[in-house]
Amino acid sequence: MELKFFYPYHKQKIDIALFLLHNLRMKTIEPANTTKTYPQMIRDRVISLHRRNFPALIIAFMLLVSVPAVCRWVERYELAGEEGLAAKKRGRPVGNGRKLSPGQEENIKECLLNGEPTKFGLNHSGWSGKAVSELITQRFNIDVAARTARDYLKRWDFTPQRPVKKAYEQDPEKVKQWLEYFEDTKRRVMSNGYQIYFADESGIRTEDHKTRSYAPKGKRLQLKAAERD
Repeated sequence: MELKFFYPYHKQKIDIALFLLHNLRMKTIEPANTTKTYPQMIRDRVISLHRRNFPALIIAFMLLVSVPAVCRWVERYELAGEEGLAAKKRGRPVGNGRKLSPGQEENIKECLLNGEPTKFGLNHSGWSGKAVSELITQRFNIDVAARTARDYLKRWDFTPQRPVKKAYEQDPEKVKQWLEYFEDTKRRVMSNGYQIYFADESGIRTEDHKTRSYAPKGKRLQLKAAERD
């Protein structure tokens, strides 16, 4: 192959590169049994060829990368060794571009864990994306769309769950006393060969009355409801 029109002052080097390209190129970039990514393998191969005194132009031609990239990788290797060739995390830093600061996020999460929306003057039965966006606006005067609020909830590992209903009039101490009384009564009744049955009324509605509220995984929100007569 005649290449007089291309790099006339390096024809001999290019002839060598063509020979290496046809005979060695597939071996130089052939994936091996390694956990390294393809770009990391290319950088390692650049350093390997550099140690064998191959010029940057030839290395770039063999591996189909640019000469400045070869020079940059060699310089980084000479300054920091293998660590200089490690892939750096790409993209913007974590938290960059968010409307809420880390402290504000912690404040909102604490509110979600410590009460239902009505406790903060919000007209919502549970924590939805819209309810959280209104809470953020109320506390920090920052406008956040409901969709963005749901993104925050997902990042905090909150999931939509069916809340547990709890009567306003419920007294935890009296509930504990009743449960202890019931367990004692249950043992005495069953020891005499009797069984206990509970009867209750139920209603049917044609519309969906289920409520969903965001809460940490495995921890459902408790909604207080008025006691029925």
